[in-house]
Amino acid sequence: MPDPARTLALTLSALTLAACAGQPPKNVLFLVSDALRADAMSCYGGAARTPNLCGLADEGVLFERAYANAPWTLPSVVAMFTGTYPLQHRRTVQGRAGQPLPFYFLDQSEHLLGEALAERGFAVSAVLENAVARQPHVLQGFESLNRTRRETGPAPVRVSDQQAARYGLETGESGGALIAISMARLLDASRRPFFHLHWIDDPHAPYKPPDQPRDEAVRAAGELPQDPAFYYRLGHQNKASRRHLRDVAPSLTPAEIDFLERLYLLEIESVDRRIGALLRTLEATGQRESTLIVFTSDHGEEFGQHGGFLHDHALWDEVIRVPLIVAGPGVRRGHRVRQPVSHVDLVPTLADIFEIEGLGPFQGDSLGPVLHGRRDEPATRHHYVSSTITHDAEAMIHGRYKLIAATDGSRVALYDLEADPLEQNDLAPTRAAIVAELRQAMESVHAENQRAWEERYQRDHPELRDEAAEETEKNLRDLGYLN
Repeated sequence: MPDPARTLALTLSALTLAACAGQPPKNVLFLVSDALRADAMSCYGGAARTPNLCGLADEGVLFERAYANAPWTLPSVVAMFTGTYPLQHRRTVQGRAGQPLPFYFLDQSEHLLGEALAERGFAVSAVLENAVARQPHVLQGFESLNRTRRETGPAPVRVSDQQAARYGLETGESGGALIAISMARLLDASRRPFFHLHWIDDPHAPYKPPDQPRDEAVRAAGELPQDPAFYYRLGHQNKASRRHLRDVAPSLTPAEIDFLERLYLLEIESVDRRIGALLRTLEATGQRESTLIVFTSDHGEEFGQHGGFLHDHALWDEVIRVPLIVAGPGVRRGHRVRQPVSHVDLVPTLADIFEIEGLGPFQGDSLGPVLHGRRDEPATRHHYVSSTITHDAEAMIHGRYKLIAATDGSRVALYDLEADPLEQNDLAPTRAAIVAELRQAMESVHAENQRAWEERYQRDHPELRDEAAEETEKNLRDLGYLN
């Protein structure tokens, strides 16, 4: 006689598999929050209250150890939208102090995700709050919905303040007016299936959250050595009109650092509210159940944990470990993935889900089997991280271990991220075999990327490459990255 409990379990399993094997998503909403480190969010154990994003994780899959393949925006967006390491797309110019400075771009002859989706009939669009994300030409095929100062064309279409408020968005809040452009795109029910990217510039420095929580943070901080406005203006080097945070960091007291970190957390909470408005817009239009939603960041941020601040020059987990949450049709609910993954896995995943051919070759793997419940964890493999802004360090992550190495080979450090998540105990002197294995994997990546680089630069149309390089370099100079 059949076991009733076993019969019920098999039935539920069959229903789960049937749901996972259902119709693919019709749309994609791809959300990036700039400089958001994973461990700041509440569903990653952090202090920032992020109910909308953590609610999205409850509906889908949260990757506990997702890594950017670079610690700053330009190479990170290359990895995110090509499925390849930035090394393949690197050129070098002279930086501020005459040092070699890498930058990245793709030739216009490359066939990329946005173009492939447009060929499939998708409306492919983007709202980019960080201008650096535009620079490497990886968003070919995307319609830009918010113009830069150099671009001409019709004014961006936004929802009204009244419409925005209906979905919980205050357009006066930082970034609210740009979220209103994405809301208008989502509310346009007459268009074809869409892939829409919204790149939010917060919580990137300077950290200036909305007025009310900012005032509350000032009161909680008590007496500070400087007027609060001083801290709101502490920015990154590409914010040329503001004081550079790294210039004043050596003189900051612990109370001042705590205050800056509190401002950063409040900006994350503001990002969560803005994303909540986008999710409610999808629900109002009846598109939530047919839309795949991807949320991540391009890199994290330091607050002195290893003596540094901001990002772009170090490969500690606070700088390269990012949130990654995926939810939508066919995606299992409430699942957390422990094995490392990285940004180069994103395009292979989308190509797998939408059965897109002709992209790649990729250096990442599809996460589709994990998202759809065919596997609980991705296969253990190596994840390479490089492209500090001076290209002086690189990292290799494999399972629980992470190797950080100077690019010139002068020094290495090895960390067991399970036993030592704060990366305080260098195991390199006592784990020579693991160091050697990760160094060998790093050399294999170097060789693979060098071959790809040489092939890419031997192709036809050098005039397009030169044009792209010149435009990218000019834009980086305008943004303050280059002299």
